[in-house]
Amino acid sequence: MHKLLCVIHLLIIGGNILGSYYHSSSSYKRSSCHSSSSSYKKCSCHQSSSSYKKCSCDHSHKSSKPAYGTFWQTEFITVPFGSSFPFNHVGPLAGGVSLLNPTTIQFSKAGDYRISFISSINTTLNPVFPHIPVITIFLNNNPLANSQGDFAFQMNTSSNNECLQLVGETIVTVPANSTLQLRNNSGFNHQSIVTCDNGINSVELTVTKLS
Repeated sequence: MHKLLCVIHLLIIGGNILGSYYHSSSSYKRSSCHSSSSSYKKCSCHQSSSSYKKCSCDHSHKSSKPAYGTFWQTEFITVPFGSSFPFNHVGPLAGGVSLLNPTTIQFSKAGDYRISFISSINTTLNPVFPHIPVITIFLNNNPLANSQGDFAFQMNTSSNNECLQLVGETIVTVPANSTLQLRNNSGFNHQSIVTCDNGINSVELTVTKLS
């Protein structure tokens, strides 16, 4: 009789343990980052609590919207030393990138942007030799540090008079509400930059937000 009571007592204890296990197991399954429960709101990717172990935070960060813009000039232009290149056409724009005025691009959002441009260079109509046109990216009216935004080529004689192209590309950290310009920064001889006039774009600029 005593042995029978012990067996019954053990079965009751085992049932309580299993019941507790299944209760906690089912409550755990309800904990999810997709849940709207109050316990999820306390879950943080930076917390080290035991509740964090029950929750995945892979979807806790919102993806940023794209920001980009493209601008170009179709007319024949002469850009004096120290002046900025003007644009007369605007392509697709998004994310707060805009043309503030004909020579100035404006960014409303901060981030790292890829800046790329291409400009035609006419050495026939501007026979200055050595011919050293320099185009510089100016951010908030200042050139980028360490010559990061300076691009140029050099022709020493007039034997290759023709329409050439000057290309530049870099990645720039842009603060919010910033402005950007392409300027003639030919400081070697203070020459003007004359573009080509043969049906091509004289200058084109594309900006793309990377982060």
